[in-house]
Amino acid sequence: METDTSSQIPVFMMHQREIYMAPNKSILIIDDEFSLRYTLALVLLRAGYMVSTVSSAREALDSLSIDNFDLVLLDLEMPGVNGSTLLTEIRCRYPTLPSLILTAYPGQLSAADEKNGNGDKYLVKPAAPERILTYVNNILGKSNPPDSG
Repeated sequence: METDTSSQIPVFMMHQREIYMAPNKSILIIDDEFSLRYTLALVLLRAGYMVSTVSSAREALDSLSIDNFDLVLLDLEMPGVNGSTLLTEIRCRYPTLPSLILTAYPGQLSAADEKNGNGDKYLVKPAAPERILTYVNNILGKSNPPDSG
């Protein structure tokens, strides 16, 4: 087990994915950008969620086959198998698993929305951590955090 000295959060490495522990609902973050995965994991961990992160579609499908998740946070634009294709595969294998789709390319949202009839939520990157947390809390049925502004 390694420890991130800047925040003292234990990081467990398994099958090239990072797992951040907290006793609550479980979220899988799928994004090819390490800094975004790590930042999202910190925000969600501090909110009391258990978080796993992966950087590719293959790692995501492996993780989903091993663990039960309550939510998937998914980047649409990734090298190799893109997020839209991955989302279709996730829908086939896990039809009740909710998703929060993140993209830096808002033009992709229309195409993704047309393919996806599951009512998933979409956010354009960069999104404020508070906004992401509000969406996650709403999807998972938790009350919104107090407004800190």
